[in-house]
This record gives sequence, structure tokens and C-alpha cells, in this order.
Amino acid sequence: MRTKSRIGLLTCLLLWIFTASVMACCDPPCTGCKTCEAGVCVTDDDNCHTCKECISISSTHGECQYRSGNNCMTHSDCDDCYSCVNCECECTSECCTDSDCGDPDCWNCVDCECECDITVNSVSSDEDEACVGCNVTFTADVTGSCSCVDWSGGDDPASQDGGRSFTTKWNTAGAKTVTATPDCGDSTKQKQVTIVKVDSVTSNFNVRCIGCDITFTVTTNPSGYYDLIEWSRGGTPPSQSGGATFTTHWDTAGIKTVTATCCDSSKNKQVTIVEVDYVTSNKDTACVRCYVTFTAATNPAGYESLVQWSGGQSPATGSGKTFTTRWAIPDTKTVTASCCDSNETKDVIIICPSGENTSVMSPPWFGTLARFKARLTPHSVDCSCIRVQEYVGGPGNDGCHFPGSIYSPWTEVTGSISWDVDSNNWYGPDLIGWSVAQINYYRFVGRAPCHNVMIQDMRVIGATCGSSYKQNQLEAHIGTTTLTSKRDGVSTTRPW
Repeated sequence: MRTKSRIGLLTCLLLWIFTASVMACCDPPCTGCKTCEAGVCVTDDDNCHTCKECISISSTHGECQYRSGNNCMTHSDCDDCYSCVNCECECTSECCTDSDCGDPDCWNCVDCECECDITVNSVSSDEDEACVGCNVTFTADVTGSCSCVDWSGGDDPASQDGGRSFTTKWNTAGAKTVTATPDCGDSTKQKQVTIVKVDSVTSNFNVRCIGCDITFTVTTNPSGYYDLIEWSRGGTPPSQSGGATFTTHWDTAGIKTVTATCCDSSKNKQVTIVEVDYVTSNKDTACVRCYVTFTAATNPAGYESLVQWSGGQSPATGSGKTFTTRWAIPDTKTVTASCCDSNETKDVIIICPSGENTSVMSPPWFGTLARFKARLTPHSVDCSCIRVQEYVGGPGNDGCHFPGSIYSPWTEVTGSISWDVDSNNWYGPDLIGWSVAQINYYRFVGRAPCHNVMIQDMRVIGATCGSSYKQNQLEAHIGTTTLTSKRDGVSTTRPW
């Protein structure tokens, strides 16, 4: 009985173990790459290499499960699996590399080093020549739907990862080469452009007057790229697009600066524009044939050498700070100081002497000849540069002459005597009187007392002042014991 009991107990124990084992099987059964172990579905390392059975796609942007040890992990558990949309690859902590591009299990790794194969056919640029600091955009013509092109050879920026276009600029001049390299493949292409800077600006004049053209000339590095230049800060015209030269002028005086610009590269040239400020003269009224000196002032000061003079007679024109001229015809004369379109004028009145005043000189006599002097009028006008001469002014008479006289009638002035006028408008002496022989003869024959009368016309040599500026009556008296000479009503007497 006890033996049977033991056998029955053993039998029950085995039955319980069997029943427990059956009860420990997985329910529901494991599928795919999972197997049931101790009632738990676990991953079979031999049958789950890519975790394809672990994928659960809920939408276009669904989960991407992957195998990690014996567990299937979801996209949310992946550290660096960016956008594994519809991906049937085993995600790791890294994105795909170039070597994975041909793996059919890695065909859509977004943001990875390589998305797909691409061929760069050529590279073009929106400008073949550009200036320092100007953006140049390069565009790659590619075969393939991707944009994985790496760019290099720029300056600012120097390079770019990805994109079918690349915009950059340079801070130095010269030939520049940009390279487009695909992430996959070896179809590298290049495009060369020329970067230009403004080297210098010169002008054909550093100082010029209002209204006068100045031509500015630019040089570039490399040379010859003048169409890129923008000219500015001129007068008329104020600006110009392109050209090796720029011609302009100003209507106001001062320091002017013209700029030649090419993007961030530019050069300036400074010039001085001058105007005639005013004109003065050393005389407001002058005698014919007397010199008048005119003086010009400029703004800015110190550029009087640019002044051109006109309106004179002898000489008619001149240049420089001062101009000295004279006229032979009385009139109001206008002298002009010009500098291109800038000019100032000064009027001067040119006159002939209006007359003269006679005086007796000291000593009054030279033997039997009285000494007279005359001062031209107006006294306030300087006539010191002229020379006057007497001419026969008309018929006179000789009261000492008689038929049969050994002397001819003395009725006219000599007509060949001339005098220089001094700084106070005086000239002389004008000698009037008989010779000793004539005095003795006419006294001996009983004609004394007697006298003659002559008409004297005074003229300015080399000027147009009419027939004369003054007519004088001259007289010479022979007394019995005295001599008297008279000029224009002024007389002097001496014993003889």
C-alpha cells in the first residue's frame, strides 16, 4: 500500500510537470522571428538579422523598428536615425555612409552623407567678371534627382555643403576657380571667373575753373574691365555707368571728389574748382595812352595764374594775376577776367585832357625868351604817360614886320616841338620871345614897341582826342626898354 502510494505520487508529480509545461507555452503563439521560451516570445538571433518582421508602419511617416539585442526598438528609441520613413534597414547610431549607397536595405537615409548617385555635367555663373565684394552665383547642371553637390573655392563663404547653386564673393582680385563636387561619383566640374578691383583714378587737370571739363581715367586690376566701373560725384553730368574715362564739370567752386566704384572696391580723385572772385584796378579813370593795371582774385585764393584777360587795346589780352594795358581812344572800357565759365569785369574811363593851365616857370626868362609851363586838366587824372605837341592853330600876325624887313613875318608856331608830361600832369618849358638880333633890328628901324600873335593847338601824340585838346594864343612884345611874353593870357616882363 505504501509502495503504491509512492508510485502514484511520482506519477502525479510527472503529470503536474507535463501539465505545467504545456501550460507554459506562448499564447497566442509567437510569429515571425520570435520564438517561445518559457512562455515568452523572444527574438531568434539566427532568424532576425535585419528585423524586417519588427517593422510596424502606421503612416507615410511611420515608425522604423530595428533590432537591438533580442528586442525590437522603435524610431523613438533611435538616437541618430533621422526620418527613417518606410525604411527597411537596420538603424544604428549612425547615418548611412557612401559605402551603404548600393545597399538595397539603405535607400532613403535622409540627411546622410549620400542620398543617391548624382552626376555634375557643368557649372555656370551669373557673371564671368565681377568686382571685389560682389556676389557671384554658380549653378551646377546635374543628372539625378538629388542636390548633394559640395562647393569650394569661394572666399565669403569659402565653401558650401549641398545645393545646386552656390553664392560667394571675394576680397582680392584675380582669376578665381569654384569647384562643384558630387557627394557620390567623381564628376567634378569647375568654373573660373575674374574678380576685379579699382586700382587708381587720375585726372587730366588737378585744378580747373567753373564750367571747364575735366576727364578722369580709371585703371583696374586686372586691367581692361572698365564696363564694371560706376562713376559718381561729378558735376555735370553727375555720374556714368561704365567706361575707362569720365568727363564732367562743375558750376560751383571748391574741392571736388570723383569716385570710381566697383562693388566694394573704389578709388577717389580730388580736384580743385576755381572761380574768379573779383577784379580791381589801380585807376578808375585814366588818360589816353596811360597804362592801367588790373588785378584778379580767385576763389579758392592762389589760382590767379588760370585767369585770362580781355578787353584791352595795347595789349588786347593777357593772362595771370595782373593785366596792364592802355587805350588811345577816349571811352568807357570794360576789362574781363575769365576762367572758363567764370568771369568778372572792371570798367575804367579813358579820357583825353580837357585842357591845361599855363604858369610862368622859375626862373621866368632864358635870355630874351620867356619860360612857360602848363598843367593838363583834370588835375586828378594821371596823364603822366602821354606826350603833347604843338601844332599851328590858325593864322597869326606880326606887328613888327614891314615891307622890306630883313626878317620874314613871324605868325606861326614852330609846330615840331613836343613835351613829356610829368607825374603831376605838368609839361614845359614852352619858350616864347624874340631873338636878340630881331629885338635890336626892330628897335633900330623904329618899329618898337611892337608885337606878334600866334595861335597854338595842343594835341596828344598817338591818341584820338580831336583836332586839339587846347588852343592857346601866344604873344611876344618888343618894348623900348622891356620885353614881354604872353601865353594863354599869362604874361611875364623883363627889362631889356
